[in-house]
Amino acid sequence: MYGGSFLWTVFITLNIFVLVYNGCAYADASTVSQRILSGDELNLKHLIGLRKNQTSFDHAIVNEMSPTDQNLTREWLVFHLNDLKFDLAQMTSSASETDKNLIKQLDRDYWHSVPLINDTDSAFTKYEYILTIFDHQMEHNVHSPADLETPYWKTVEKFLLVSLFG
Repeated sequence: MYGGSFLWTVFITLNIFVLVYNGCAYADASTVSQRILSGDELNLKHLIGLRKNQTSFDHAIVNEMSPTDQNLTREWLVFHLNDLKFDLAQMTSSASETDKNLIKQLDRDYWHSVPLINDTDSAFTKYEYILTIFDHQMEHNVHSPADLETPYWKTVEKFLLVSLFG
């Protein structure tokens, strides 16, 4: 009678109600993450796009959370970004020239140029920006599927598959 969009709206509304009622905004975001994780064969570009869309959704949910939960989310995002930085630093010595150049570009364009994370909004902004850089790097440096089989892109893929809500 009302079509699929009505049922989808009811489903989302009920999920939000349950989350607010239980005080657990993490559950809904992890449901979106499961959708990403279930697609093992998704190409990396599609995965980046899905993560960008999810980030906007997660950011809206986090803004409705308590200040304590917002702070925990900010700390998790900082940890997640620092973990990526550590993983890339570990592979620098053994990486191919292409991977080294991608790591240097990320250092220059991201780690040394993006402002510090002061609040949840800046954490999400920084996270969204790194996704944009990955997207840009793919457009300019990946010319065949074999280019994605390097340790750099495997590390990026691992980063993208981690849920924003631990």
